[in-house]
Amino acid sequence: MRIELKQICQVYHDQLLFNIDDLGWESGDSIHLYGANGSGKSTLMKIIARLLKPTRGQVRYLSHEEQTKGSVIYLHQHAYLFDTTVRGNLEYGLRLQGQ
Repeated sequence: MRIELKQICQVYHDQLLFNIDDLGWESGDSIHLYGANGSGKSTLMKIIARLLKPTRGQVRYLSHEEQTKGSVIYLHQHAYLFDTTVRGNLEYGLRLQGQ
C-alpha cells in the first residue's frame, strides 16, 4: 500500500498546526515524526488513520487490493478504546476479527 498526502492543512482554533504540500510512503517504510508539544503530530496520525478529516487537502490510500479501509491503524499512547493495556486493546481488536 502507498499513502499520499496532498495539500494537507490543519487549523485548530484559528491557528495553523501544519501544512504539508506533498508527502508519501510505502508499506514497510519507517517514518520518524517529531515536533514540539501541540504541533499536530497526533492530529496528523489521526488524519492518516481516518479518525479526523483535515481542514483542507487529501489523503490517498493506493493499493493493489480493492479495499484499503482498516489497513491503517492508529494506536494512541494512552489507553484509547478501553481502560486497559496496549496489549489488551490490540487483543480485543484481534478477537473481533476472529484471530
